[in-house]
Amino acid sequence: MSSCHDKAQTARMQEEVDIDLEKVRKQTAELDKIKKTCDAISARKQQSTGMRKDELVAAAGKSTQTLEKVVQYREALEKELAAVTEEVAKYRRAHLKP
Repeated sequence: MSSCHDKAQTARMQEEVDIDLEKVRKQTAELDKIKKTCDAISARKQQSTGMRKDELVAAAGKSTQTLEKVVQYREALEKELAAVTEEVAKYRRAHLKP
């Protein structure tokens, strides 16, 4: 019975990690779109208002920092997914007969 429970719990954990990873991928794609839009707006604004280059760099830096945080979170989720996958594999090798 506990073997069944362990399998179900592992499957739920795997599914949760997969869901989180997909959310991060979607957020990363959305942030990429936002960054591109911000870059385009900044470029147009610079042309029309003569915005200083250092202000543009600071604005782009903030977008980059946010994107880097999302990428780090995604990488952490991918590592967690790999660990869960490895645990599932170990469990299967140990408890399931070929």
